[in-house]
Amino acid sequence: MSRMNLEDVRVWDPILEKGVKGGVMIQTLAGTMALDRDSPHICAIDPGGATRVVTLPTNEKGLWWIIINTADAAEDLTINDPAATTRGTISQNEIAIVVMDGTRSYVGTMTTT
Repeated sequence: MSRMNLEDVRVWDPILEKGVKGGVMIQTLAGTMALDRDSPHICAIDPGGATRVVTLPTNEKGLWWIIINTADAAEDLTINDPAATTRGTISQNEIAIVVMDGTRSYVGTMTTT
């Protein structure tokens, strides 16, 4: 079987494993934010002038997100699990990758240089 030419291919409204919908969310916060299992996988979030909390949903194997702090100033996003335990913090222009395995939520951060 030959490979299709994948140049400039676009995918609209993909449904991934467990019915989770792919996509991008761009949001400016005025308070805390709670992700749910159906939240888009890529979340570009501006804390909106202050440090804000993003709460993850109940742990479910296979869920994941990329969270980007798009702040225009020194504002942090604190990523908490549903029990309000901090799993990670990202500052302006940093990215967190969140992966759930059914037992734990793993948060890895990437910074700019």
